Amino acid sequence: MAHPVHGMQAERTALAWQRTGLSVAVAAAVLARLTYGDLGGGALVVLAVCLGLCGWVMLDTRRRYRGRVREDAARPGIGGWAAAVAVSVVAMGVAELAALVVG
Repeated sequence: MAHPVHGMQAERTALAWQRTGLSVAVAAAVLARLTYGDLGGGALVVLAVCLGLCGWVMLDTRRRYRGRVREDAARPGIGGWAAAVAVSVVAMGVAELAALVVG
């Protein structure tokens, strides 16, 4: 039986968080495009917030994975990433509800 390579679990987790961040960022861009007519600049503000949070998730997961493989970086929890994704999704939901009310 082959033994798993050290660090593969961390890499899979980092890649999963990066896919999640990218998916939420794309969803925010699509939502901004669809609601710009109703919300104007408000849609762009929501897009900027979501892109900032998702960008942070994507970059920080990469940094954390590299630190875990080298075993020299601190290992913070993933609660901040989950909160960033949750805030992004809630912001998109509020923006869509506002677009429905205005439109």
